[in-house]
Amino acid sequence: MTKQLISLALIGLMVLILSCSKKKDTAEPEKEDMTGKIVITDRTYAANEDLYIFNLSVKNDPKKLVFKMTNGKFKFSASLPLGAASSFKADKNWPTSWTSVRMIPEFQSEFVNNDKPEEVYDYHYSTIRTYESFFGNLPPAWKVPGKISGGASLYEAYIVNYSNNSIYFDVRSQQYLYVKGGANQFIDGYKISDLVKKPNGNMDADPIDWSKADLIFSFNTTYNGKDVSQIVFVDLNTNTYASFVRNKLDDPVNGADKGRQTLLTTQWEPVSNLFEGWPLN
Repeated sequence: MTKQLISLALIGLMVLILSCSKKKDTAEPEKEDMTGKIVITDRTYAANEDLYIFNLSVKNDPKKLVFKMTNGKFKFSASLPLGAASSFKADKNWPTSWTSVRMIPEFQSEFVNNDKPEEVYDYHYSTIRTYESFFGNLPPAWKVPGKISGGASLYEAYIVNYSNNSIYFDVRSQQYLYVKGGANQFIDGYKISDLVKKPNGNMDADPIDWSKADLIFSFNTTYNGKDVSQIVFVDLNTNTYASFVRNKLDDPVNGADKGRQTLLTTQWEPVSNLFEGWPLN
């Protein structure tokens, strides 16, 4: 009887081992982290081109994907090479050895090398410059390389008249820094939630965990008949986004800040709501 029990136990153990091995063999491969491999610009300055996605996911074959806004969605238009094969200077001089970047808007588009954060590719002048040369005038905590996750370049009226302003985000701490262009005037010490909650926004509570965002971009559009900047936060792990719009003009009654933002998403939404031809599965 004892030998039979031992035999049954051994058989059960072998079945368990084989079962576990089969599960391990058939398990789906771990999803590649695309952070730093995909970045989005918020301006192109080119006819029939509304937005670029820089895709570094294929080693030694970086691409610039062109999108055009059509009927409320960004639709894929063209795939262009980055590096020597390009005919456009900014793309021809692209630092092809860089494998992970983030985009910080400053006049046009500045790409920070995540592996060497002191290096910035100035897309407008097609050259590599130092982080300090762009962001050295920011408050001490914000000029440290790695602090800024991304941001938006805003052409808007704030208190006085139209100017080129910027808003930078640190999604880890969920903070933002507002920079009034040309004047080095900063609004600091606030959370992203402070933008979308009343009285600055339309929400009683903020339902979004902004720390999930891997990249940030913005674009000009209209909302409820007003000219606005739409700021979009993308989670590349789930291919979802969260977004709010910001009025370009101060409210004539309530001033610059009250009711300035409107949260558009109360949860993370599929990025396919915004894009046709999104490069990731």
